[in-house]
Amino acid sequence: EIFLQKPTPKPEQPEVCDFATKEEATQIEELEQIAGDALLKRGSSSHPLIVQARGSLRRAQISDKKILWTNESCLDIRVSEGSLERAFRIMAGLIGAIEGRGFTVSIETLRQEKRQQTVAKIYGQAIRFGLTEKIDRVEIAAPSKGGLLERVLTYGGKPVTLEPSGRLSIEIWTEWGSNIRNWKDGKTQRLEDQLSQAVAGFMRLALANRAEQRRRAAEERERQRIAEERADLEKSIKAEQSKINELRNATARWLRAEQIRSFVSAARNAAVQNGQTVVPDSPFGDWIVWAEQQADG
Repeated sequence: EIFLQKPTPKPEQPEVCDFATKEEATQIEELEQIAGDALLKRGSSSHPLIVQARGSLRRAQISDKKILWTNESCLDIRVSEGSLERAFRIMAGLIGAIEGRGFTVSIETLRQEKRQQTVAKIYGQAIRFGLTEKIDRVEIAAPSKGGLLERVLTYGGKPVTLEPSGRLSIEIWTEWGSNIRNWKDGKTQRLEDQLSQAVAGFMRLALANRAEQRRRAAEERERQRIAEERADLEKSIKAEQSKINELRNATARWLRAEQIRSFVSAARNAAVQNGQTVVPDSPFGDWIVWAEQQADG
């Protein structure tokens, strides 16, 4: 039996009006009206991050998928050598558009994994992004010769090799590297034409993250408020219970003292009627003194 499963739909872009100020919404709307070529031209190839990446990737190694990679501090650009210059232009345009709106771009190192990510700080939120190149499976007539068999795969019963396609994409990643949003070369629209939509997407996501952060902070404040109120209530209940217990103990002591005094008085009266001596220093008189002391104790 075969089960068909529908592909998971891409998440819809959040509505800016739900969590942005009027000025922030206007900033995004104005950006989306700018042509991608205009943003591309404003990018600077002499930007320090671009210069740094150019030096690092020129010295980079080549993976079995023919993608450049380096351990040096560098912008997250995962493309082949043939797509490198184009990737630099796109990344320069991205950085220019982000910084031109008062935000920042930097390279951060994840301490636990010792892995670096390119991070845009937008509206106080970290947006991790990079440039990647799609890899195609290319069918070959026969396995490669000369010790390159490790780069040959079998796909659908046919020998294939992995080759960079030249199709680039801008991707947003989580801190753990999962892809959550992308813009890519299409059949009718190149990535360069989508720069304004990409940066606007960064800003939308940052605003959504900020709104979620604020919501969680508000929930945490409410949780703390409820916890403090509960603690105060428990403290008040304990204090009230302590007062009640003290009242009950005082009442019990008073009743006991009254009962002792009543008993002593009745014993004295009975002794007098029987002609027994109750004056001090007499045996019964001393007992009366002692008994009355117990009532007062």
